[in-house]
Amino acid sequence: MQGRASLRPAAGRPSRQAGFTLLELLVVIVLIAMLTIALLDIFDRNVTLARTQTQVSDLQQSLRTSQNLMSRMVRMAGRGGLAAMINDGGVRKLPALDVIDNIGEDGGALDIVPGLANGPQAVAGTDVLTVRGVFTNSLFQINTLGNALTLYDSANLPTESAGQAASGTVVVANPSPGGSTQPLDELNNAIALGQPEALILVSSVDESIYAVVELAPGSSVPGASQVTLAFRVSGGSHPGYRDLYASGTGGTPVLPSGLTTVGWIGFVEEYRFYVRDADPNPMLSMARMFPGTEVPYGGPPSASLDVAENVQELQLALGFDSNLGAPLVDRNGDGEVDNEDMVLTESADGENDDWLFNGDDDPNESPWAPPWDDDPTTLAIPPRPQLHYLRISTLARTRAPQLKYQAPIIPGIENAIVAPLNGDLARMYRRQLLTTTIDLRNVS
Repeated sequence: MQGRASLRPAAGRPSRQAGFTLLELLVVIVLIAMLTIALLDIFDRNVTLARTQTQVSDLQQSLRTSQNLMSRMVRMAGRGGLAAMINDGGVRKLPALDVIDNIGEDGGALDIVPGLANGPQAVAGTDVLTVRGVFTNSLFQINTLGNALTLYDSANLPTESAGQAASGTVVVANPSPGGSTQPLDELNNAIALGQPEALILVSSVDESIYAVVELAPGSSVPGASQVTLAFRVSGGSHPGYRDLYASGTGGTPVLPSGLTTVGWIGFVEEYRFYVRDADPNPMLSMARMFPGTEVPYGGPPSASLDVAENVQELQLALGFDSNLGAPLVDRNGDGEVDNEDMVLTESADGENDDWLFNGDDDPNESPWAPPWDDDPTTLAIPPRPQLHYLRISTLARTRAPQLKYQAPIIPGIENAIVAPLNGDLARMYRRQLLTTTIDLRNVS
């Protein structure tokens, strides 16, 4: 009909109802999927990087924390008068600083406190560091002109022979003999707590003459201006105190014969640093002990005080001036033989050099074990090794492994068994080694 518009679309013009073809839709979907995957991959990489950076930061913090604490304690080791190494009746003792090398290496026990039920255990093959000294308490001067030291024999009768003393008392006054103020609160608190503290008595005549005895709080007398500390030489709760000085091996302990006067006293503490076998990651921990004993100070909780997490390895080496390396002579020509002349020889394999526990040297053989000779003109017997340095190496790792990551091979850390550290699973962790050498100026 004329005048009516046709409803049929013009030939060749696409219909408004027409859409994308299936191929076009597939292309768009693929592009969107690829873009989404790329964005997710970038996001995952950023998350992984952030997580890794956080874990590496934690790793470095663990290294700093562990090294700082151990270094500080090592520098104070021996404070109060403890010797570095002594010959006690043919037995070598390290009163101020001792090392258990590669604990459990030959199938031995891993217990940090033997005999303590469910006590902490160290990671097999790591080292254990023990430091002793007057760390958190004061050193008190004694008036040597008065009758400050009184000794008693086994019959509780006064005696002037240190070798016959079974107990005694020492008087500490405020002010000190030089007129300085020395508050006695620490001594009064020790008496009140009733702990059998390790009390070091140092001769006023010769600093190398000292003894470590057990405080008898029940027999001590507190006071504001004067405190009388009673002590036991033999018997008591902790006979292990005798191992911290030349008391004679076996039998009844005796005081050194020259300890007839006392110049100063203090309370000795002991701390053991070790890598605790903890699930899922190892910890650097410390145990506070009654010195020279296997008894935790303050009970079992004191045997496991965590310091830093994710510390995997602790290795130690002691630097001596011994007859295995170059002798200590006046190398700088200043007329004195001292630490400035020190040259410690170290061999590639760690054997037959001045460092102990960096190789296969046996600490129970010469020159590390008695007999020693303090006369430099005698050649038949090796001289007493003089301890000068401690080298601490700690290896820390991240909290979690990365499946596609492989850390570099560790060629060696002192005399550690490194095979477990270089397994495929162990190398999935990011890790870092920190080594510090400490000059032991507080021990002799």
